[in-house]
Amino acid sequence: STFYISNSSGASYAHTSAQADGIATLIKGCQSITALKPGETAPAGCAVFSISDEIAMHLLVRGQVDIAREITKLEGKVSKTLKLKSGLEAKLNAPKYTIIVPVDVREANASKLNNYEAEIDALQNAIKTFLTLKGDD
Repeated sequence: STFYISNSSGASYAHTSAQADGIATLIKGCQSITALKPGETAPAGCAVFSISDEIAMHLLVRGQVDIAREITKLEGKVSKTLKLKSGLEAKLNAPKYTIIVPVDVREANASKLNNYEAEIDALQNAIKTFLTLKGDD
């Protein structure tokens, strides 16, 4: 299998490119892994899994998976993540949140919210990719 790691910052690129060989050894069946510089995109035909708000893992799947089934799975993940995000936003918008909740917890929640948003974006992009692949079949 061919994997790509997309990075939204130079720091994450430096880390993932330095660790690419180590990451490849952890992935069963990995034939190659490429760290992409910020702004570079994975080739068409890749599925994506969000690692964090800065890093996403792409797997070249064109011609190897049931696209309709993958779209259904991704839509389920989007729905689940939207519910988690909505629940967190309700907490963040609660009266007296900034008074009652300690600063470190508020910072962790803000980071978690950013991660949910990045994951939703990555999942929605993956759905678009699969729809494009589906259209090519």
